[in-house]
Amino acid sequence: GMPQKTMCDVNELVKETASNMEATAISNNMLFVLEFAEDKIETELDTSQIKQVLINVIHNAFNAMQDGGVVEIRTLMYDGNVQIIIKDTGTGIPEEFMDIIFDPFYTTKNKGEGTGMGLSVVHGIVKSHAGTLTVDSTPGRGSVFKVFLPAIESEWIPHTESADLMVTGNESILFVDDEPFQADIAQKMLSRLGYRLTSCTSSVEALELFRQSPHKFDL
Repeated sequence: GMPQKTMCDVNELVKETASNMEATAISNNMLFVLEFAEDKIETELDTSQIKQVLINVIHNAFNAMQDGGVVEIRTLMYDGNVQIIIKDTGTGIPEEFMDIIFDPFYTTKNKGEGTGMGLSVVHGIVKSHAGTLTVDSTPGRGSVFKVFLPAIESEWIPHTESADLMVTGNESILFVDDEPFQADIAQKMLSRLGYRLTSCTSSVEALELFRQSPHKFDL
């Protein structure tokens, strides 16, 4: 769908994603190396979609490094673009596949391994953010994926409209998401808009809260 964009610190997003995948990495003899060019790199993006992009590219890297290796993720601001560079020390992508890796049906995985989202979806997400995705690969030496996203407010919505869209209020909202990350973002954003927010990551807990005081929540 259309990206639901919010202001986001790209470095935090990368840290978050890497820490979520740390356990998988460690159990497969893989190491994450994160390098941030600046303390904070902010831009407007759909956090859950860009997270999907990172997860997929990192999974690709994992698959290319069956015997372990290093995934380097760097972020930098360059020329009005946010760049996220993901480099692996894997087997690389054979020359003959380079042109088709973004095709919808292309997958490097063997049958039965599950295909994840496929790079075509990743490519689509980046394009919907008015960004570009490039891949550079040397067989036997690894691959480098670069995600470029516009840092300046992209043309996705005229200013006047976005002003109207920032609906503020003071109602009480019960927000539930099993990802602490999403619950946290909602908490910050909605509180900033004036809403009173209770966020939780467990549906059971949410139901309990609601049962205790059903009239406390407006939404």
